[in-house]
Amino acid sequence: MTTKILLVENESSEAENIKSILEPLDYEVSHVASNYEDAGKIALNIMPDIILIDNQLNLKKEDIDVKGRINDLNIPIVYLTSYPNEFDIDSMDPYGYIIKPFDKNELKYTLELALYKNRIFRKLKASEEKYKRLAENSKDMIYSMTVPEGKYLYVNQSAETITGYTVDEFYNSRRLLLHSIHPDFRDYYKKTWEQLLKGINPPTYEYKIITKSGKEKWLNQRNSLIKDDRGNPIAIEGNVTDITKQKKVEEELKRREVEFRIEYKKLLRAQRVAEIGIWENNLANNDLHWTEEMYTILGFNPNEQINLQEVIKIFPPEELERFQKAIDGAINNNIPYSMDYKIVRPDGLERYIHDEGQIIRDDSGKAKSMFGTTQDITRRKMVEKSLKDSESKFRNLVETTPDMIWEIDKNGIFTYISPQSSFILGYTPKEIVGKNIFSFIDPEAVDRIKKIFNTHIKNFTEINTLEVPSYRRDGTEITLEIRSVTASDNKDNIDGFQGTARDITERTIATNQLKTSIKEKDILLQEIHHRVKNNMQIISSLLNLQITYLDDDEAVNLLKESQNRVRSMAIIHEKLYQSNDFTKINITEYIHSLINGLFYSYSIKNHINSIINVDDVELNIETAVPVGLILNELISNSLKHGFATDSGEIYIKLKTVDDKYEMIVGDNGIGFPKDLDFQKTESLGLQLVTNLVNQIDGEIELNLNHGTEFKITFPELIYNERI
Repeated sequence: MTTKILLVENESSEAENIKSILEPLDYEVSHVASNYEDAGKIALNIMPDIILIDNQLNLKKEDIDVKGRINDLNIPIVYLTSYPNEFDIDSMDPYGYIIKPFDKNELKYTLELALYKNRIFRKLKASEEKYKRLAENSKDMIYSMTVPEGKYLYVNQSAETITGYTVDEFYNSRRLLLHSIHPDFRDYYKKTWEQLLKGINPPTYEYKIITKSGKEKWLNQRNSLIKDDRGNPIAIEGNVTDITKQKKVEEELKRREVEFRIEYKKLLRAQRVAEIGIWENNLANNDLHWTEEMYTILGFNPNEQINLQEVIKIFPPEELERFQKAIDGAINNNIPYSMDYKIVRPDGLERYIHDEGQIIRDDSGKAKSMFGTTQDITRRKMVEKSLKDSESKFRNLVETTPDMIWEIDKNGIFTYISPQSSFILGYTPKEIVGKNIFSFIDPEAVDRIKKIFNTHIKNFTEINTLEVPSYRRDGTEITLEIRSVTASDNKDNIDGFQGTARDITERTIATNQLKTSIKEKDILLQEIHHRVKNNMQIISSLLNLQITYLDDDEAVNLLKESQNRVRSMAIIHEKLYQSNDFTKINITEYIHSLINGLFYSYSIKNHINSIINVDDVELNIETAVPVGLILNELISNSLKHGFATDSGEIYIKLKTVDDKYEMIVGDNGIGFPKDLDFQKTESLGLQLVTNLVNQIDGEIELNLNHGTEFKITFPELIYNERI
């Protein structure tokens, strides 16, 4: 292609000479201009490939603007000059110049070089504009900054998007980005910057900033250190990427990874606890992939690679055949399989296994692998066997026990009853199940029984024993003893009752007869005590009648003492026949009655007081009679001999000490003679006291520090059963 040249020459002969030289060299001098004004118009019109200008052309003041417009066209300009020393190359900024006179080769090379330089310049300019557009349109912050001053030479518009600071704020500041560093990263950023200036340039580094609006962001920065010819750093160029979203994603991924690891550990623990393993089998090459628990379940070494042939060996032949049929059915019918089978592990242990699996197919529908779970159910199988054995055992017990075992729902409908119903009620279980329990109860007792069952439900309590009148199929009246507990569902709601029923008709009859007999005996015993008491009162009356005929005081006193002794025993029988328990009497009531009788017998007025401090004690008749006689003798002795004046007090105390009783009888009178041994006296009363204490296996002590005080310690004698 011919190169088009615009020649600017004011001498026509010189222009023709240059044209004649250029055209044989495949250059076309299409136009010749004699001044800058014409040159500007022609250049703008034809846009030549190159402009050749004579430097001796007279340049007017107004031509300067034209020359500038020519330069703006980016067309290479070559100057011709006859005075090289006067040619200002820097101010002219030519693509080349030729010194006259010149030869054609020199002219050609100069023009070719100018054209080449122009092509390079255009490419560089296009590249510059391209990369400038890339920089301006980049979402990353791209910058260039002097060091160590920190003055920004270039910052693209994304700097404002990332940091919130405008481009002008960057240009008018020193290291603006440094002031935005988050406090937690300032030391890190400072160390990284120092390393960068030393030439230790990490490829990237990440940190956090606080934007102009106060928002936190994560940035990733990449730098290049620019050095001068001496190796001194003069600038830093780099780009900064907003990785806030990426960081959030990374943090979320880390969080999920932690959760995944936790869940995976839970899954492994769950597999161990449930004894479940997960597996996958490639059907093309039988390549097995197992979780750890599979090795434990099947008894293989987890450090060894297991193939399908080794797995087949642990199946007994009949189990392997069943298992293979299940697999074939899953493959052919495209349905999951679920089955139980038995294996014999390599260590010889028999285990029961539950397997569930399904077929995984490729896009064409061809079975490519199997995926499933394996669970060791040996313990469950043992429990099931134990439950079956237990169920059989308890069914035998239920069906052979003489009692009826029954179950009803919350509406009273029988849901189960044992075979004994045939013998007790005359109805078979089939005839009873489905019927209401109240249809077998005496109609007069139905309301009472319903109230008991309602209370049973309301309070969630058991019925220990409940006697229910009922009728056999033949109309015979019988009595059933019911024991019942409530039955609940999984939500603790009562949904029925379970219990037993026993025929106690004969026992009820016998019990009623026994109650009647006991009542008759109680009445008889009460009458006996009453008659004994009356007989003793008769004896006392006879003694009293005898006293009226005696004038001898000593004889009178002896008869009165005998009368008091009889009365003390009569009081005991009086208390017994008045009591519901004919084997024990309340000793407190007895002592009050005894004191009143003795005070009356000895005509004691208000000048002697009685102080009674007795625990709530009940004594059987074996112990009460001798204790009553002892009290009678000691109180009588105090009343007769204990007081020199007509005033004083008698006190009686009785309390329980460990497994014995402690009784104290005393007065504040003149005191017992110190030279008299009460256990060897000839006094009938004291001899009687000593003998009675021995009779009840007791011990007696005499205290004379303040008046007279007898302390008697004794156990309760063993009651001899009379009925």
